[in-house]
Amino acid sequence: MFLTDRSHLPDTVTSYDVWKTLAVLLMIIDHIGAYFLPDEQGLRILGRLCVPIWFFLVGYAQSRDLSWRLWAGVAILSISNYIGGQPIFPLTILATIIFIRLILDRFMVMSMRSPKDMFMACGVILLLFLPSNALLEYGTSGLAFAVIGYLARQKDTLQISKESASMLLFAAVAFFVVAQAYGFGFAYIPSLVVFMGSCVYLAMLYFTFGFEKTSASNLLNISGVRQFLQICGRYTLEIYVLHLAIFKIMATAFGPLELYWFEFRLFVGS
Repeated sequence: MFLTDRSHLPDTVTSYDVWKTLAVLLMIIDHIGAYFLPDEQGLRILGRLCVPIWFFLVGYAQSRDLSWRLWAGVAILSISNYIGGQPIFPLTILATIIFIRLILDRFMVMSMRSPKDMFMACGVILLLFLPSNALLEYGTSGLAFAVIGYLARQKDTLQISKESASMLLFAAVAFFVVAQAYGFGFAYIPSLVVFMGSCVYLAMLYFTFGFEKTSASNLLNISGVRQFLQICGRYTLEIYVLHLAIFKIMATAFGPLELYWFEFRLFVGS
């Protein structure tokens, strides 16, 4: 099994491995709070901090791959929702990633023709948030972070000033935090924590992220740290689908949420 066989893993880790591992850990903390400890708001606050990382990486990546694994993940988690009596919509973040990969390049070409077009693109993201959020997890707030990732990839070619990048970064985070505060009922302090944490992460990603490989040091080899980083970084989709499907079923069977087997619910609140 890939969790124990180290022979096919290289002796290097990448910045992708490190950031994806951080996002995976924050994501699992978030889902523990969502399904088993809903009264512990601190877990949800920490969990929100993984969202900018995921969508930034989607926008930064050159690939727009729509492999069967993504579609299968959407199907498995939608079926898990039905089995566990949870709403089908909004669809999992995997569906949001598919949507972003389908439109991002064209969206960026259209929005970067002039400052007016960029302003109109921001307006579209804002106006479409509520309907998109009902259908896709995080809706167009995910697209806003993917735009930041796209610009980070192209910042040298496009010659984007630090001031302009900082303003867009700030706007994307503010949009996300307002949406999350509305959805989760976060008070001022939790919202500020999410805002500051997201700004720090995005700034680090925008100004420092790259493909560079880091040679595995002795520290990374201690207790399988290197292997752990590589597994989290390179089997992210499998980890996401497997743990979330299990959590959904366990929440219906044992969790504190009032869920019922095979209760068909199309939307939240229905």
